[in-house]
Amino acid sequence: MPRAPSRRFLVALVLLALATRLVWVLLVHPPWHYVFSDMAGYVGRAQRLATEGFVFGDRTLAWQVWGTHTLMAIPLAIFGAKNLVSVAVFQAVLGASAVPLAYLLALRTFPRRPIPEIVGVAALVWYPHISHTGYFLSEPYFLCLQLASTLGLVRLAQEGTGALPTGVVSALAFVVRPQSALFFTGALVVAIVARRRLPRLRPRHVAVVGACLAIALAVSVVRFRLHTGYFGGIAENANMNLTAGRCHNIVTQAFPNERALARSNARGSTRDGRRVSLPGFRALARRFSDDHPLALAPALGGESIKFVGYIGDPEIHRRIRRRCYARTGLLEQLRYGLVNVSLLWFVSTPWPEAEKGRAYFYPPALAYRAIYQFVVWLPSLVGMVLALGRTRREPERALVALQLVTSMVTAAVFFGSQRLRAPYDIYAIMLAAWVYVGAWTRLRSRPFPRWRPRPRGIAVWAVVVGLGTTTAAATALGAVRDAPRVPGPPPGARRIEMVEGVTLYALPHPDRHTTAFVADVEIPAPIRHVAETLRDGDRHVEWFHPAVETKTLRRRPDGFDVYYHLASPPPVADRDVVLRVTELHYSNGCSFVFRAVADETVPVVPRGVRMPRLDGRFDLERLGPRRTRVRLTVRADPGGRLPPAMAARGMREIPLRTLANLRRRFAPRARQ
Repeated sequence: MPRAPSRRFLVALVLLALATRLVWVLLVHPPWHYVFSDMAGYVGRAQRLATEGFVFGDRTLAWQVWGTHTLMAIPLAIFGAKNLVSVAVFQAVLGASAVPLAYLLALRTFPRRPIPEIVGVAALVWYPHISHTGYFLSEPYFLCLQLASTLGLVRLAQEGTGALPTGVVSALAFVVRPQSALFFTGALVVAIVARRRLPRLRPRHVAVVGACLAIALAVSVVRFRLHTGYFGGIAENANMNLTAGRCHNIVTQAFPNERALARSNARGSTRDGRRVSLPGFRALARRFSDDHPLALAPALGGESIKFVGYIGDPEIHRRIRRRCYARTGLLEQLRYGLVNVSLLWFVSTPWPEAEKGRAYFYPPALAYRAIYQFVVWLPSLVGMVLALGRTRREPERALVALQLVTSMVTAAVFFGSQRLRAPYDIYAIMLAAWVYVGAWTRLRSRPFPRWRPRPRGIAVWAVVVGLGTTTAAATALGAVRDAPRVPGPPPGARRIEMVEGVTLYALPHPDRHTTAFVADVEIPAPIRHVAETLRDGDRHVEWFHPAVETKTLRRRPDGFDVYYHLASPPPVADRDVVLRVTELHYSNGCSFVFRAVADETVPVVPRGVRMPRLDGRFDLERLGPRRTRVRLTVRADPGGRLPPAMAARGMREIPLRTLANLRRRFAPRARQ
């Protein structure tokens, strides 16, 4: 039976939630300062809708689902199309509303103390929810609307009241994220299975909610037809997303004609054309080797899928998927589904926190990711299985469990990410709190209970333990197997010299125009301090040899781009280079992989030469709390007309002197 809410606690939750969200969007993280990528798309469509209204035949407006930008357009239409502050306040109110809604839902589904109180406090301080309030994304809208819909359905099942408001808010949740249709279908199945436990739920209530959802679906389909000219969906990005989920390509590129496609293939570029990239798949490719159970393993072999036509064209994507199905088979497609689901919990990095403002907003996102993985994840899966197993007796809890099922099934078909999972975190917290409180209560009442095995209970626990153990072990195994192997000389290396604790090796390389050197050193400093030094591209000039100027050009979710001006002894001309640095993380350390890239926006140093190649990596291994081993691998071609011997001599100094400078930075008195 539901428990009445504590008025003081509820009022405190409302006031604190509203205050924290308003402070966040107005002072700490104004979302109008973060209009890029997906956020720019939502804002642009909302502003066009507020100023121009519905534009027939504009295919770009059918790229994403229409609910989010339509809701954004409401305050813009009232307060002005450029008044993004009004949208920020609107999102703050929606984000704050989710906190009392979560508390009220827990009171009706898990009334035992202190589960509702835990859920209310967790919803108040859950950083992913607060963070997404400061971005123009669908997450704050879907979080609030889906919570209101779930609360309305539970109330309708228990009391038989509120069918029309529940139907309206459910329709709004559907047009923000159509994947919620899976949840509503499951809710209908729960109502049928547990109909004897729901005497107040009448067929007319189900009909009202269903009619609202049917209207939302019809409007979405007709709108899609008016924009694209054909029936067959709600948003065209679903075609591309499904192809990525079934083919495991990192990048999708569309070109207007064959000439543009041929030019891209000739250059080997994955950054031209109409391009969409999936950071989660890129993280998989970097972290796991090809023989790992969670390896990416693209069906068509390459990182990118390229074609001529519109990027969301359904027929093109159907042909591509047929090729992928033919190459992979059923078992590999099932493995793809497991890999996609794992991205909900592991591997993928928090986005967009990893972009602009990374130094301030990325660390707490990582902290809450760890909290979810180690505190919430496995108990929530246990609670999900238990709640679904008790659908006939406790249908309200089954509705909460269905939310996690929806998230996992959608991720398996398409792909997962922590941002897409965030609106479902609150349901996982409810189920985890239920499991924790239940286990604690049982331990206190029966310290040494006598266990009597039941066949159905054994099967349920076997599934839960097997799923959790397999996924956790596979992820941990991947981290260990893919960790950088720093100790010892590289295979085939020839030791050259040792200076100030730095050992230099030469690597054989088949290309006579390039040289390859490796340097090793042990630094008396924690690995996090060394990594922070490597991330600060503006201060690389203090230790990278022979740099006289360094400058961070841009930050990316997985690294940064940095410009180097390298001095050369007269009469040799100075060199410069733009490096793209990618940061990788492992169980026992991390790596900073860099390569030279062409960047025409950065002028070449006067009377200097732009290096055609400077590739390599810093591998950091944790040896202890204050000991870090660093290996620097460099392959370089300085360009120009330098004699090979002179070029090799200059390039061998880079890893040797760079690591010596880095060691002196942390141990000024260390000398050999």
